[in-house]
Amino acid sequence: MFKRGDFSILSKYAIISAVLFCIPILFFIEKGNYDNAWLLYLGNALFLASIFIWVVLGNRKKKIKSFPSFGGLKITILGVIFSCILLFLLLLVLAPQAFNHTIGNSVLHEAPPAISQKNSHSIFFMLFASATVGNVCAGLFATLIAKASSQKDQVAS
Repeated sequence: MFKRGDFSILSKYAIISAVLFCIPILFFIEKGNYDNAWLLYLGNALFLASIFIWVVLGNRKKKIKSFPSFGGLKITILGVIFSCILLFLLLLVLAPQAFNHTIGNSVLHEAPPAISQKNSHSIFFMLFASATVGNVCAGLFATLIAKASSQKDQVAS
């Protein structure tokens, strides 16, 4: 699936995309307030924008032979893996009380009644669902849009 040279270039783009995703998540975990849940969507939007930029640049430069067909998908998969790893490290450093089973919902304040008050698994689900499902959807959408725009440019010229 990955060639040696392609993997190093694609992983660099994926790490940058994962870091951009984690910047708003950092503020969400730091504040610990459910009212700031919009920051999860902002992280997905930054991930989408970065994947779109990398795919457009990769299609224009044509440095990577696999970019026209599967480059955006590969960056998306690697970006999701790296964002989950970074997210786990952020939780470990900024909210270690989330890993304690005896503490109630002390990690996420002002949460609605639908979110469990008995344990901290709700914040794990919110964050990791955003990192996996949200980023996969954002990355695939960005890849499709970038591919469509590059094909439109090729037809026009």
